[in-house]
Amino acid sequence: EKNVNHFKCSSGAKAFIYSDLKHITNYPVEKIYIKKVDTLRFSEDNENKYQLSYTSYPEKALDDKVYWSVDDTEVAEIDDSGLLKIKKPGIFRATAVLVSNSSIFCRREIKVIK
Repeated sequence: EKNVNHFKCSSGAKAFIYSDLKHITNYPVEKIYIKKVDTLRFSEDNENKYQLSYTSYPEKALDDKVYWSVDDTEVAEIDDSGLLKIKKPGIFRATAVLVSNSSIFCRREIKVIK
C-alpha cells in the first residue's frame, strides 16, 4: 500500500507524491554507442576541439556514466566529458567504457585529415 500525499498546483491540477518509490526501476545498461563520427578536420588556425557523445540502451537506464580514452595520444587527447583535442592528422580509436560495468564499451575509429 502506498502512502499518497495530495497537493494542489497553481494550475488547479492535483499533484501526487508517493513516499513508497519501489515502482521506480533502475534499468541496467546493456549497450552503449558512440554517436557517429568517422572523420574530423585538423586546422592549424583553430583549437581543434570536438565533443564526442554517446547513447545508452535501454534509454531508461539510469547509471550510464562512461570513462573516455583514446589509443593514440600523439593524434588526440580526450577529457572525462568526451571533449577531444586534436593534435595532428592521423587515425585513432576513441573508447567509451561504462563506469559501473567495464565489460560494456564502445570503440570508434576516427580519421583526422587536414
